[in-house]
Amino acid sequence: MDVNRKELSDIKDVLKDSPRGMTVTEISKAVGMNRHSVAKYLEVLVAAGHVDMKSFGPSKVYYLSQRVPLSAMLSFSSDLIVIIDKDLLIRNANDRFLETMGLIREKSINRNIENFLKPVSIASTIMSHIREALGGKDLTLDTSFTRDSEEVYYTVKFIPTVFDDGNTGVTLIMTDVTGHRRIENAIRDSERKFRDMISQSTEGIALCDENGVLIEYNESMVKLAGFPRENVIGKYVWDIPIFIKGYEQFTDRPPASLEENMKIILKTGKSPIKQNYNNFNIQRQDGTIISVMTNVFPIKTEKGYMLAAIVRDVTDLKKAEKAIYESEEKFRNLAETTTSGILILQEGRIVYANRGAENITGYSVKELLNKRMEDFIHPDYVRIVDDYWREYKNPLRTKKMSSVSREFKILKKNREERWIDGSIGMMTLNGRPALIKTFFDITGRKQMEEALKHERAELETRVKERTVELEAVNEALKAEVEQRRCSEESARKDRERYQNLIENINDIAWEMDAQARFTYVNPKIKDILGYGPEHYLGKVIMEFMPAEDVPKFSDGFSRIYARPRPYNLEHLRMFHKDGSIHSMEVNGMPFYDNKGAFQGFHGVTRDITLRKSMEELVDIMTYSMTHPDLAAFRVNADAEISYSNDAAGLLLGYTTRELNAIGMGDIDPAYSEAKWRGHWELLKQHRYEKSTGSYRSKDGKTIPVEVTENYAEFNGRGYSFFFIRPMIK
Repeated sequence: MDVNRKELSDIKDVLKDSPRGMTVTEISKAVGMNRHSVAKYLEVLVAAGHVDMKSFGPSKVYYLSQRVPLSAMLSFSSDLIVIIDKDLLIRNANDRFLETMGLIREKSINRNIENFLKPVSIASTIMSHIREALGGKDLTLDTSFTRDSEEVYYTVKFIPTVFDDGNTGVTLIMTDVTGHRRIENAIRDSERKFRDMISQSTEGIALCDENGVLIEYNESMVKLAGFPRENVIGKYVWDIPIFIKGYEQFTDRPPASLEENMKIILKTGKSPIKQNYNNFNIQRQDGTIISVMTNVFPIKTEKGYMLAAIVRDVTDLKKAEKAIYESEEKFRNLAETTTSGILILQEGRIVYANRGAENITGYSVKELLNKRMEDFIHPDYVRIVDDYWREYKNPLRTKKMSSVSREFKILKKNREERWIDGSIGMMTLNGRPALIKTFFDITGRKQMEEALKHERAELETRVKERTVELEAVNEALKAEVEQRRCSEESARKDRERYQNLIENINDIAWEMDAQARFTYVNPKIKDILGYGPEHYLGKVIMEFMPAEDVPKFSDGFSRIYARPRPYNLEHLRMFHKDGSIHSMEVNGMPFYDNKGAFQGFHGVTRDITLRKSMEELVDIMTYSMTHPDLAAFRVNADAEISYSNDAAGLLLGYTTRELNAIGMGDIDPAYSEAKWRGHWELLKQHRYEKSTGSYRSKDGKTIPVEVTENYAEFNGRGYSFFFIRPMIK
């Protein structure tokens, strides 16, 4: 029968005026036709998809189908679609199918599908599914094949189809799922690496699930706590002694409250009480007490929150810190109580002065800070001090030369002349080179020596009578010299203690020589890139970079070395010990010797891998937003449209400026503030949502749409990226 004949058109017109549906009897009366003929025509319309039927008890109600005909979907579907009749002839196919299979429409329509199935390896499987579908069975097939030397994956749906003439056929819908498969493979690989990282980590790692059951407890945790893995895995955290003891230390609550507090954290991701997870002591199974540094943090999941803990044994570090603190206190106490003067200079200016220097120079400690030595050296002795300084800086000097002191005069604040015996040494203060000067007031001794010179001429005639007296004076001088020597030795030891202080920063501190070889790397590099400092010393940075990055980097780095200057590299890629590639940000500064000769660079390198990942995510979202063929816009938590592309404006009848000034309530007829808030929270949890609905255009028309949403956060704010496909032309 022809679905366009007058009787069928009359029935469809009657049903169009009755959207709630009509029975066979009602239709028969409305078109003036007997019930038997109406029933036959309705069977044809139902088979062709023009009319739907629902049963209510013994009655059948017919109404116009609201489905979009399959032929109308071919033009805008991104899937590969081909329609085959019972004789296996291609009745229709969309452009995407023809393009992918390399076919020409005129040479493919009404030809047998077996002639075009590629590759041959999957042809027999697809043909067997087509024959089953012709029998009325819905089927789905996951398959893959090689295309252009690349493995591609498809999900093929075989849908039994009835043509307008009542004959049967099959519609094949082939969805390209290559991207999803690659993501799944990447996730599996990531999980494997994650497991390897946990098992090989030198830090203790423990992880409990959303119910508080311990599901991960690595070997480092076993060695650190002394509890075998089989004794804790599968148990509730609040039943495990080591966690109970830790909870007692970093909260003021009784142990019994651990279970209640844990359940709140696992549900909300936040603790209801103030806790200090950073440092505390734990008792191992063998009874020994160790100090640990702990980082505890929740991990969001679909069911709630998991809780992870990373534990590091810092017992030796605590002992070292205590020893350094005690050593520094001893030095400061000695520096502040000694009668000798101590000055520390950087870039020629005083940055530290003790009470002894205050007493000797007559200037207060506050007045001495930021002064130069030349400000109170006697003019007659400036050259002597300068010569001594040049001799000390001479790389060919002997140890004996470097230990010799010099005597010179200074002018006190009140312009009084005083004799000084001073020595100098090099040290590092706050990561920068510094000069330490120790000196003694020997004015009394000098005056005594001068007096002795004058008296010697007069007393030569009385040498014999005064021998005993002179020997006593000589012994006194020897004692003073010995005392000075002891003071110098004490000051030297203090300087050595001061020079051994080390800094502790969270970034990688490094130094390269003039040949770009690493001469120093701080221990923090092991936490960031997996290798200790010794792995990098004597090597150039290009040895730790991906080979494809080296040519461009080497060219730029050579120019910097040819004309040394401060530099900043916003993105440098380096290998981790586990083989992964980290993104780094580098700041470098040239340094020179005392004669101004270039010695190399030193600087700081920061791991920005996480930040770069977020930036790449935003770039991907931005690209999608600006894609000219896909309607897209960005919405914030308040349902305000903050960005839209031209395709979105064209679809909804707005200019992009108009669209960016309105909200979801202006285009979504089903919008309400409460509904949006609930939707936003679900989107934040799942990060992805796909749905169908209707949007309202500027001229009031309703447009059926398919909507895909992706959630992302950037700079502390969340956004939903909408991608819209109209469900009609």
